[in-house]
Order: sequence, then structure tokens, then C-alpha cells
Amino acid sequence: MASAPGPLVVTDPDGTLYDRTARRRSRLGPVHVYDPEHRVDTPVRLRWGPERGCADPLVARRRAKALLTPVRPTEPVFALDAEAAETLLRCFLHAAALDGADCRRVQRWARSGGGDAARILRAHPRVSPGMSMELEGALGSHPGRRDAGLALVARSLEALERVNVRHSCSPGRADTIALENIAGEGATLYVVGDDPATAPLRGALLDSLDTLPHLP
Repeated sequence: MASAPGPLVVTDPDGTLYDRTARRRSRLGPVHVYDPEHRVDTPVRLRWGPERGCADPLVARRRAKALLTPVRPTEPVFALDAEAAETLLRCFLHAAALDGADCRRVQRWARSGGGDAARILRAHPRVSPGMSMELEGALGSHPGRRDAGLALVARSLEALERVNVRHSCSPGRADTIALENIAGEGATLYVVGDDPATAPLRGALLDSLDTLPHLP
């Protein structure tokens, strides 16, 4: 992989691939590393917010599914809880993107019942049609199912309790430009980590870049 043409997205559980190949990859194009666990020794880490692009309801739907995949229960008896979580998170992400909020706000909504997100969707002029009613319905559904859904959403974002993870989800303009230009610049992005708590964030970022070549 050290000499493969870019662009390239590299999944790197412990930073070994980055340590072995980043210098050679830098001769082919820009090198970026998303490392919420701080596994590699580098002065600059790419930051990415999972709410990015979620003003588009289709992006919000896909992002919610990707974030929940690592924590989604597989037993059929919990299928409705998982569906509720996906609806809630999709609406929360949409509200956050419309309001200019970050994923820490989404985490707070999951813990506080989501009322603030519902108010944003009711009032915002660019809300996706029907999404306000969808969130109201999910919040007003069977209390047990609603609470289980909110718990799954909170679990998918539990890594935000760590300062370094919160920082990794607070992108600046340079981070946004770097992500947008990965393909055009033939860049390499290493997505580093193996902690189950950060799996939702890493998985969602990888899913958002699914049109680029991945290794492995």
C-alpha cells in the first residue's frame, strides 16, 4: 500500500500502518489521520463532526444508521428499539446541522429527551418535510421504546465523554477543506483506532467516504 496511487482511505487499528507508510505516502499526496484515541504520534490530526452534511435528510438517514451499527442490538426482540433509535438520531443530526450545532449537542439531546431538537425542527425554515412530525412521533411513542432508543443514541456517542474525542469531532475550516479535497489531491486518510467506544464515529466517517478506495 505504501506506493499505491491515491486517493486512499486506510483502516488502521493500532497506528502501525501509519507509522510504517505515512512518510512514503506523503510523497504521493497529502496525508491525514483521524485518530480520536490518540494512538499515533503526530502534531496534527484531522477532525470530523458526524453532523456534517446532515441538513440533507438522506445524509442524516445514512449517518444515523452508520453511527448506530456498532451498538445496534441483533436480537429480533429489540428490533423496534433499534428503529426508534435510528429515527431519533436521524432527526437529531438533521436538527444539529440546521442549527449549526455539533455532536455534543446531539449527545445532550439524547440524555435530556430531545425536546430542544424538536423545537428546532418545528421552527426552522429549511427542515426536511415531515421530519418534525417524525421526531414528535418518536418522542411521543411508547415510553419504554422511546427510552430504549434514546439510550442507544447516547451509547453511540459515549466516546464524547473524553476530551480528545470531543476535540476530534470539532472540525475547523482546514479540516473541512482537507476532507473535501481527498479525491482531488490524491490524499491518504488513515482512520486509526480499535476502541469499541469510538467505533461509531470511525465507522460513520468511513461510511461517508465509501466512494474512495479503502484498505483493507
